[in-house]
Amino acid sequence: MKIRETTEKADNLIEQGEQAKQNQMRFQQATMSARSQLHAAYAQLDAASETDEDGEPMGDVAGARAAIYAAQAMLQSAEQGLAAATRQLDSVNREKQETIAEIERYQEAEGRNVSVLQQLQSKRFGGNASSFAQDILSRMNAGENARQQLLASLGMSA
Repeated sequence: MKIRETTEKADNLIEQGEQAKQNQMRFQQATMSARSQLHAAYAQLDAASETDEDGEPMGDVAGARAAIYAAQAMLQSAEQGLAAATRQLDSVNREKQETIAEIERYQEAEGRNVSVLQQLQSKRFGGNASSFAQDILSRMNAGENARQQLLASLGMSA
C-alpha cells in the first residue's frame, strides 16, 4: 500500500476510534443510568410491599414489579450496546496497531532504499539519486507523522 493511502487510512482510523470511544461512553452512561433506575425500582417495590394492619400491601406492588422489569430490560439493552461498542473500539484499535506495523515496515524498506540511493549519489548519475532520495524521505516523514498520530490516538507515545 502506498504511503498516501496508508496515511488516509490512519486518518480514517483515528476518526473511527473517536466515534467508537464516544459510542462506548454513551453506552456506559446508559448502563449506569439503567442500574440506577433498577435500584430505584427495587426501592419502590420494597416501599410498596410494606403491609398495613390487615396484611395488605400499602403500595402498588404490581407497578413496582413492572418498573423493575422495565429497568432490567433497559439495563440488558445498555449492557449489550456497551459490549458491542467495546468490541468495535477494540477492532479499530487492532486496525490501528496493524497500520502502525505496516507503516514501520514501509519505513524500514524505504530506509534501505535511501541507503542505496545515497551510495549511488557518489556515482555517475548521482543527481537523479538525490531527487529520488528526497522523494522517499518526504514519504517516510508523512508515514512517521501518521504513525505518531495513530500511537497518540491509542494513548501511546513513540
